[in-house]
Amino acid sequence: MSEEQERILDELRAIEAAVGRIRARLTPTVEGMARFSQNDPRWAREIYAGGETFAKAGCLVVCVAMVASQVYPEVRPPEVARKLREVGAFEGALLSKPARIPRAFPLLRWDGYQHWRTIPANVSRLAVEVATRGPTIIELAWDVWDSRPPQAGNQHFAVAVGVPPAMDDVVMVDAFDGEEKSLVESRYAAPRRWGAARAVHGMRLLRVG
Repeated sequence: MSEEQERILDELRAIEAAVGRIRARLTPTVEGMARFSQNDPRWAREIYAGGETFAKAGCLVVCVAMVASQVYPEVRPPEVARKLREVGAFEGALLSKPARIPRAFPLLRWDGYQHWRTIPANVSRLAVEVATRGPTIIELAWDVWDSRPPQAGNQHFAVAVGVPPAMDDVVMVDAFDGEEKSLVESRYAAPRRWGAARAVHGMRLLRVG
C-alpha cells in the first residue's frame, strides 16, 4: 500500500470516528440527561421571564433544560431561559411559542404536543415516545384537589424517563425537586389514587435530532 493510500485510509478512519461521536451525541438516553430542579438555590429566585422566578413557575423551562442537556451537556436552566427569551419563545412568563426552541438549540426538534386533558392519557403512546425518542416532557396537575384544569393555572411539568410494562405508572424526573420518582406514588396522583392514565394530562414533543 502506498503512502498516499495509507493517508487516505487514515483520513477515512478519522471521519468515521467523528461521525460515530456525532451520532452518539444525538442519541437520546436517560443516562445522558441531567436532573434539574426549579428550586435549586443557584437559580430558584432568578427571574426566567415575565417577572416570574424559577421557584414559582419555572417547571417547563427546567424540563426543557433537562431534555436539552442530552446534547448540550453544559447547559443550565438560566442559560436555557436566556436563549429562549432571545428567540421570542415567551409571552410574559409563558413558554407559548415552543416551536422557537430549535432556533435557540438547533440540535433539538419541536414536533408539537399531545393533550389528554379531557380523556384518559394514552400511556402506551407515551411509552413508545420514551422508548424511541428518549426523555419526554409530560403535563400534570399541580394540585390534584384543585378543580381547575392544568391550562387554567393548575399546571406542572416533569420529564418521563420510563413506563413499566403494565402501563400503570410513569417513572419521571420532577422539575420541582429534580428527583426521579413514581408518578402514581407522587403528590400528582397518590392523594386521589389516580393511575397514570388519569394523572398525565399531555406531553410536549420536544425531541433530540
